Amino acid sequence: MERVFEFKKVSKTTVTIDEQFLRISRKGLFNKTSGLTGEKSIKLDNILSVQFKEPGMRAGYIQFNVPGGKDKVGVHKAISDENAILFSSKEIDIAEELKSVVENYISNKSINQTNKIDPTEELRKYKALLDDDIITRDEFEAKKKKILGL
Repeated sequence: MERVFEFKKVSKTTVTIDEQFLRISRKGLFNKTSGLTGEKSIKLDNILSVQFKEPGMRAGYIQFNVPGGKDKVGVHKAISDENAILFSSKEIDIAEELKSVVENYISNKSINQTNKIDPTEELRKYKALLDDDIITRDEFEAKKKKILGL
């Protein structure tokens, strides 16, 4: 599921998303003078939100907020933010698609975390069924082994 997004106009930046990471690779003199060269990898599970500013008189930006990171607002701050990508008005479609892909991942992650069943609660549920004579001791032990991965 590798997706590649190339921003060539303003920031000469390539963003690659695979199963686990969002990788930001920067080239060019502009990035070098801003101190942003090389590749930055962000674990997708660590991205909390996406900040998006459409370009107007200046470039737009997309910023990925992570735990412990400081949200830097404004294009001037985004220039020096290793978790932000600048883009031109001609690249807005690419930026919107990137934003959508990351936000969909964040949404699906939230749904999956909500649907995770706590093994302790699961065991309590089956223990209550055992205590109420709804399931047998053998059925309870089989469920217990399955839940605990034994």
